[in-house]
Amino acid sequence: LGSALRRNRRLDEAVQALTRARGLAPGQPNIRFNLANIHNDRGDGAAAQAEIVPLISAQPADPELRRMLARALRHQGDLDGADAALAEAIRLAPRHADAWCDRAMLASERQRHDEALGILDEAAAQIPGETSIVERRADVLVRAGRLDEACTALEAEIAARPEAAWPHHLLARLLLETDAPAALAHAEAAAALAPRDAAIAVTRAHALHRTAQSGRPERLQEAYDLARALAAQGPPPAEHAFAIRSILAQAGDVDGVRAVGDFAALGRYWALNGHHGAFLSQLPLADTPERRRELLEQHRLWATRIERRAAASPPLAPGRAPSGKLRVGFLSSDVRRHPVGYFAQGLFEHYDPDRF
Repeated sequence: LGSALRRNRRLDEAVQALTRARGLAPGQPNIRFNLANIHNDRGDGAAAQAEIVPLISAQPADPELRRMLARALRHQGDLDGADAALAEAIRLAPRHADAWCDRAMLASERQRHDEALGILDEAAAQIPGETSIVERRADVLVRAGRLDEACTALEAEIAARPEAAWPHHLLARLLLETDAPAALAHAEAAAALAPRDAAIAVTRAHALHRTAQSGRPERLQEAYDLARALAAQGPPPAEHAFAIRSILAQAGDVDGVRAVGDFAALGRYWALNGHHGAFLSQLPLADTPERRRELLEQHRLWATRIERRAAASPPLAPGRAPSGKLRVGFLSSDVRRHPVGYFAQGLFEHYDPDRF
């Protein structure tokens, strides 16, 4: 029951079920293992670590436990500890692709992009042809601002593996924000190669939606039909829910929006995974005092995660202009007739010109 609740993102109930299971069978390590995973899903690294450490003592050669420990330490802001745990997981299992990818993404989050690419080069040498390593490499290149390199690498994979859907899918996801028509072309190519893949179908729906927003409004009907078909299969996985909900919302399908997952479970998943834009889709559903308080808690969870990441990467000393004033730049796509522009107006009106 605890595992089923976890799959449905009902994490607090999952903890209750597994705590009850542990009371019935106190010596079962798989119960402790599942509890650790759920605490990590909830972003409670300290609780997860308390479950994992005894498991490592009993099974010191298990690389997956080291990977779980790294996740718990990362939630607590101990990025050096997380890196050491992942290095140990790789030492124990040199072909553990997930551990290699986690270590690379941890380096990239710390703005050490060249180090992350080096880790992935080592991983590719250990596990040639591993899809997840190619995917993580594209992610790191995007984080480093090297979008053209990421696209070129995936285009090379498409040329080398014409029968494979996944490089088309990755390239579609990569292009969603910058080139909706190209993203749609690759999503449709991926769907033709893997018509039963739900993740590809969600990306295709997302690309149709983006294309509709960028000058082809007739594509919204296709996006909506596909989103409805996906939603009819049951509540989608949390990682797919935002795209499906956004399409249903733009089409005015209020009942469909309400049916896409649990308000608290989805919101907390988005908070813990940094998807702050998804909170906008929560606003119309925050229609009771309880839900408004829950939405506030979701924002706090997101903020705690950001604070931990910021604390792990302190800013460099600021540069000053020859006058001695601190030079500040404001960069946003929304300094215009937009809520961000309205809220930012006070910054421009009230800064101290003798200091900045």
